[in-house]
Amino acid sequence: MQVIKLNNKHFRTISAGDSYIAFFCHEEPKLRVGAISIGNYFDGTEFKGIITNIYSKPLSKLMPEELLAGGYQSSRLLSYDLAMQYTRFIKSDDIITLVCFTITSDTVYDVECRKSIVDDGYQSTLKLVI
Repeated sequence: MQVIKLNNKHFRTISAGDSYIAFFCHEEPKLRVGAISIGNYFDGTEFKGIITNIYSKPLSKLMPEELLAGGYQSSRLLSYDLAMQYTRFIKSDDIITLVCFTITSDTVYDVECRKSIVDDGYQSTLKLVI
């Protein structure tokens, strides 16, 4: 099965039945329309989905609605996240691949978040199930 990884900030906003866009540098994905598993870099949680469309365009040509569907307010924020992911500077003429997908999983989010509490000297574990 095809797999894509999302950063934790965007992975946590996923809702069942919703459509999203994931952004990759042009050379990254070798994906095709069809079933997909969507994971994150934080833990092993994955959702099932369907890729509905894949296309590429320069960063400077992205439309505001494409950015919003991917969870970004501006192309500047997207270029920053891509730069952190690919550890290189992202220019406005870089080709970005957009992967449009819909979530088909019933389970939306189930992950254990670990939070260190320094004041009391212990570590608590929170389980979030939505």
